[in-house]
Amino acid sequence: MEAVIRIPHSIVCDLADLVSRMQALQAMVPQPDFDPLMIGFKRAHRIVEKEQWTDAQAVPEQFVHESERGLFQALGVMQQRVGDSVNDRNYGKALHSLLELKAPIDEFFGAVMVNDSDPQTRANRLSLLKATDDL
Repeated sequence: MEAVIRIPHSIVCDLADLVSRMQALQAMVPQPDFDPLMIGFKRAHRIVEKEQWTDAQAVPEQFVHESERGLFQALGVMQQRVGDSVNDRNYGKALHSLLELKAPIDEFFGAVMVNDSDPQTRANRLSLLKATDDL
């Protein structure tokens, strides 16, 4: 979501580009899958923000549950797809692609406790959520 809304300082954004971003977001908001998707993104954001977590580099070898692997793989695909769409200034496609993350995000939150008693597992899960939030 941030990839479409956030405009990096290194990118010159003209008014037409800003309007394109806004139109893509406006077209996405009424979609029936948008609100359920945003619940997962907001949850990830709140956790990362509360923990002041900045590391988005999860270590796949340390995943304990299949839902962690599923979210990690989905994020890898989406980072590439959304990045390519944003580079092409196809913001609608970028936002629409994010809908595919709903199931992996929901499965992750339904299967694991982020604040695990094992510090390494907890840190890895927070990094996974930071990567989700950064997308």
